[in-house]
Amino acid sequence: MKRVLVTGSNGLLGKQVVDALLRENFEVTGIATGDTSECRDPRFNYISADLTNWLKVDAIFKENEFSHVIHLAGIAHVLKGMNISWSRYYRVNTMMSRKIFECASAEKTPIFFASTVDVYGFTDDIINESTKPKPIGDYARSKYLAEQSILELPDQPYLIARFAPIYSEEDRHDMRRRYYLRFPELCYLIGDGMDYEFLSSKNAAALIVKWVKSWETISGIVNVCDEKRHNTKALIQADRENGWANMVLWMPRWIKGLARVSVDMAFYKKPLLKFSAYKIICPMQIDRSRLNSLL
Repeated sequence: MKRVLVTGSNGLLGKQVVDALLRENFEVTGIATGDTSECRDPRFNYISADLTNWLKVDAIFKENEFSHVIHLAGIAHVLKGMNISWSRYYRVNTMMSRKIFECASAEKTPIFFASTVDVYGFTDDIINESTKPKPIGDYARSKYLAEQSILELPDQPYLIARFAPIYSEEDRHDMRRRYYLRFPELCYLIGDGMDYEFLSSKNAAALIVKWVKSWETISGIVNVCDEKRHNTKALIQADRENGWANMVLWMPRWIKGLARVSVDMAFYKKPLLKFSAYKIICPMQIDRSRLNSLL
């Protein structure tokens, strides 16, 4: 029986990955910082641990034999409403990941690493896996450096999945900030809507399960997003059916160009703020060719 390690197992995606693996009859070990896990399946073993404790990481790998390592744990843009220092990003997203990868590599255990499309920075071109990363900000930079630590490991099987922003049916906060001024009452619509790249947590979990089953053929780097882009006009219509978005502020398409000029002027010395604004007014577009070929 294969035993799969899932770090960040108490997170939004981690919970779904654990459940999906258990449905496929895998044994799973989950690691997170919480005292307990909600999962009570007898095939699931939970370890409460701070993975920035290198000695603890060594002990976990010595005491367990894992067939796969799925590394989801990390910190994103904010932590409990507070800004995060570069040293914290580097310690958690880069050095913690490097330590886990080194332990997995000692036995050539296949590694799945959840990275982010933020590593590409901003570009007007459609991105693919050959697009040169130009990470902006500490979060993207720490994730990109973690990616590099995998590439430095000789003969190591891996898949680096650069995820589009993830949402679930219960949590669409990141999605809605693209078109709401005040949720759930007031939103805005530019022209016939803007197209954004997102990734359903269910689709992300399905990819991970498929990778566990076929890691020999699903490898390298892949950009991961939903099959189709999400248009804000359709999203607003769906929200109205649920009794939300009662007020919709319509703006002509040309407002997008004006907003871009304004952002360039206001944030020309603040690349991270510019990048954050560009995510909304100049949304990234992803080439799905490699993703489709793997699936």
